[in-house]
Amino acid sequence: MMVQSELSSAGPHVTSGMWAEPGGADRCAAPVATRWTAHDCSREESALAGAAVRVARSLAADLMGTGISFVLAGADRRELGRFAESAHELDTLDAAVPATAGHWSGTAHDEGDRLQQDVALPAPGRVHDRRRVYVAAPIRPEAEGRAAGLVVLVWTQGEANPLMEPLARLVARDVELALAEDAVRRAELLTHAFSSRRRSPHPLVVVGPDSVWANAAATQSLGSIDAIAMWDLARALVYGRRREALVHGPGGQFRATAEAIRDRGDLVGAVLSFVAARPASRPALGWGSLTATERAVAELVASGHTNREAGRELLMSPHTVDAHLRHIFRKLDVNSRVDLARLVGETHVAGSLDDER
Repeated sequence: MMVQSELSSAGPHVTSGMWAEPGGADRCAAPVATRWTAHDCSREESALAGAAVRVARSLAADLMGTGISFVLAGADRRELGRFAESAHELDTLDAAVPATAGHWSGTAHDEGDRLQQDVALPAPGRVHDRRRVYVAAPIRPEAEGRAAGLVVLVWTQGEANPLMEPLARLVARDVELALAEDAVRRAELLTHAFSSRRRSPHPLVVVGPDSVWANAAATQSLGSIDAIAMWDLARALVYGRRREALVHGPGGQFRATAEAIRDRGDLVGAVLSFVAARPASRPALGWGSLTATERAVAELVASGHTNREAGRELLMSPHTVDAHLRHIFRKLDVNSRVDLARLVGETHVAGSLDDER
């Protein structure tokens, strides 16, 4: 399969001073103040941020009045966002601990459940300028061995509290659980999208960042399905200026369109539909006027298949086969299956003679 090179592969790009909250307006309704660090985010960081927002929302009531805020960092320890009970508390946090615009830790190593930091982040429990206490805990999704991010709790109330460390681990664990729930839910969305449409007579592909499903018509018409190329195509159609792209495959040229699959506002997949691109020179009548699907129906019916049998072969209903037959009869100016079988046979003979020449 080859996608026409003129298609833009544009994706979402944030250039404003404040990073837009991943997942759309729903997350902006959280009863916590949220401030995002300005930088482009990867798909993994966007998923991490979305999970962290929901955890912050669920903990808002419990942390009210405690002076505890928390900072979220990505796998590379780059700060992603800050959460506090109010905008005033966020301002206080920013004044005492300016956003790093870089990394919370230049080097880090695990020591049990505690993550020891270098001078960029004081060790867990250490008082910083006698105003802030930091406790860090790594976020490790169960499916991954490496840390996907870092939760840093920041406390404004005097000396270190011994409950800060277990609380940091609890917050990190809640983020891990939220990430796992998101992964399951998003996989179900893609699976449902494919299972409900896979019997389409037209080529259809459901694709996500890490998976792809193609129906029988797609594998026949497009050949080998490249998951990465399909995801790039889906993103380009969803985010780019063009709403369709020309795709080439063993079955000819196809116009591809995309229907976005979103979860909490995030793009998690797309349904790619492919329709044969009719050449401008296609005649109105005769064998050359038939579409690829109509030719397949004509071949099967001419060889003796019933509508039900042809539908089973082409993954379509007998009623759909009958509709195609009416179009075929009109274009070929025939009135019966016998006439169709004769015409198909003559077309094959003529094609063989042309090949011999």
